[in-house]
Amino acid sequence: MYDSVLGPLRDSAPVIKLRNMAPEGVDVFVKCEAFNPMLSVKDRLAVGLLDWAELNGKLAPGQTVVDSFTGHTGMGLAVACKQRGYPLVVAVTDKPCTRSLQRCSPEWQQMMRLLGARVIVCDEPAETARSLATQRGWFMARDFQSAASQWVHATTTGPDILAAFGGRPLDYFIAPHGSGATLQGVGQVLRARSPSTRICVAEPDSLPHPEYTAQFGPHYSWPDELLHGFSPDFAPKGLSPEVKAKFVDETVTVSGHESLQAARDLAQSECIFTGISGGALAAGALKVARTLPKGSSVCTVLLDTSHFQMSTPLLQSVPTEMSEEESELLRDAMPPKPRRSGAFFHEA
Repeated sequence: MYDSVLGPLRDSAPVIKLRNMAPEGVDVFVKCEAFNPMLSVKDRLAVGLLDWAELNGKLAPGQTVVDSFTGHTGMGLAVACKQRGYPLVVAVTDKPCTRSLQRCSPEWQQMMRLLGARVIVCDEPAETARSLATQRGWFMARDFQSAASQWVHATTTGPDILAAFGGRPLDYFIAPHGSGATLQGVGQVLRARSPSTRICVAEPDSLPHPEYTAQFGPHYSWPDELLHGFSPDFAPKGLSPEVKAKFVDETVTVSGHESLQAARDLAQSECIFTGISGGALAAGALKVARTLPKGSSVCTVLLDTSHFQMSTPLLQSVPTEMSEEESELLRDAMPPKPRRSGAFFHEA
């Protein structure tokens, strides 16, 4: 029994073994962050950001939190701030996204407002949020600039993975590219407590994505609207050469096609719904697993769910109309009724 929706966060993202997709003799595990209240790892990050800010004297009781919309982080902050008593202002854009700027759909805006946040729709959300923080003395919840996100992964994600393994060896951890926060946070824990674990970063390739190109025209394999944040168009401090030298043992590249297919396979083979970035990490983990001897184990993190990606190519190959087999089942269940003969009338 928990006092609030934030209570089960440490217990809500289980580590699950892939029963059908892993190569024979090699165990592949995924930490499913979609079990969090708002269906992504950003729930724990949002709560951790508030914890870090309070511990470091950056956030006073009742102080307004402001941020620019960065996908699931906005939703996580809306829940965390509501539960912890902090007003939240989120600056968003409804313009087409880039790799450093994500479009906020009307549905996302409505959900954040429903959770109590004030949502400002503008052309430059990052600059708007920064300006409000400076002018009004609000707390700016910065994902990429703050050490808070690394601290969150070092105090939750990393220890949670090792606790799930219960002392059994973990040969490989597959980390997302992104801002480098997961890499550094989990990496610190693994280097200290499981030094034999090799850390591999999954990175996008730059090959044309045939399925996406067929639907939307020429594009790289990692379209912005598919994998926002997985590989930003700037160099995050969390992935500096010094960080890579300390925490990265190997790199595995994954194409957009492989990511889409892995996300679909997870749903169809394992009944695990994840977004396309989760598909990329699963594809990377499986690539590494195929190179390992029997008895090895690999783990990665599935960051969110596919429920927010209904309009992307992830589900566009899934038919919305009944197949011939389904139609046949309907015909069998509802056979045509015999036609009635004409009615008979009798005169009085």
